[in-house]
Amino acid sequence: MVLSLFFSVIGVLFCLILCAPYPYYPLLIALILAAILLLFIFKEKAKPQSKYWYIFNIIIFFVSYYICSFIIFKPIKNNFSYDMSLDKNKKAVIFYCEGEMEKYTPYYSNYFMKDSACYVKPFKALQIKKYYKKIGVNKKNEDLLHVASLVKDSLLRNYPYYFYIAFDGYIPNIKDSIFQALSDGCKSITIINYSQNNNLNKIIENDINMKIIEKSQIKIAITKPVTSEETFCNGIVNRIISLSAKYDGLLLIGENDNCNILIKELLFQYGYNDNQILISKDVDSSMEYFTNINCKNILYVDMMQSSSGIESEIIMPEKFLKYTDRLKISGLKSWGFSNEYVNAAIKVFVDAQN
Repeated sequence: MVLSLFFSVIGVLFCLILCAPYPYYPLLIALILAAILLLFIFKEKAKPQSKYWYIFNIIIFFVSYYICSFIIFKPIKNNFSYDMSLDKNKKAVIFYCEGEMEKYTPYYSNYFMKDSACYVKPFKALQIKKYYKKIGVNKKNEDLLHVASLVKDSLLRNYPYYFYIAFDGYIPNIKDSIFQALSDGCKSITIINYSQNNNLNKIIENDINMKIIEKSQIKIAITKPVTSEETFCNGIVNRIISLSAKYDGLLLIGENDNCNILIKELLFQYGYNDNQILISKDVDSSMEYFTNINCKNILYVDMMQSSSGIESEIIMPEKFLKYTDRLKISGLKSWGFSNEYVNAAIKVFVDAQN
């Protein structure tokens, strides 16, 4: 019994060591040492009773580890009452964007490992924790909030909208913001899709009881992704051509979609040719291509990141490190900020209203 309890406690503490922020380490190490001390004190009662006893206790260790991981990363359920008092004159605007936690928190690290198994998540959380140790404070949300603020100011000049932020990887999320809008009595909700997510409607349908929404005649409209606007593409192009250096190779990291194709075509007007511009998510094959055509000065633009966070500041630059001995590589690590993005967000909102 004593040995089983020890392995159970160690399984939980091992999981916590992997997941917990570094300031908790002294406490967790103290608890581990206390558990070892108690095992030593009660060593007579901890003697194995059979040859299968160790196997049994190892199973207990993994079960306690798994349960602890499940509790840490288990999604939080919002119990929202759909008994609402709605006003048809109250209209909400939700600015939906990526977003990441500013400082490391185990639960919100879930955003970086959505498709990982529960037993793997503590190890991935350890890696994310290391990233946050390097980066300090994650400033991903700053540019996003700046754009959202300017969009809000512009829209409120025309109508007293209720304005909300919704983050994909942080709080408030889209469900939180929709519930808040409904709680405030809004019967019409327009979601500005400041992302490349074309499946936002599916996310909402999974989180919200759409039958009650339809029965209450609540209107929820989702705009096109802001990247669908030429104004947005011009914003990216203007950021590229404003750089002082001239590049003989340019990599647009992302899908071969309409946005990236249009950016590529717009860059032809500024002296770039088709061979100099690649659209790809594969860094290695892209660098091999640029090397083969004797490009020496490369610029990459990460079109998959709306603002600079963990991916932009740490993960993506690490992929280019092995090429810096023979290539000069610079990067626009995300969309960054541009007033043209604000205009594009307003444009997709207006289109959705019409």
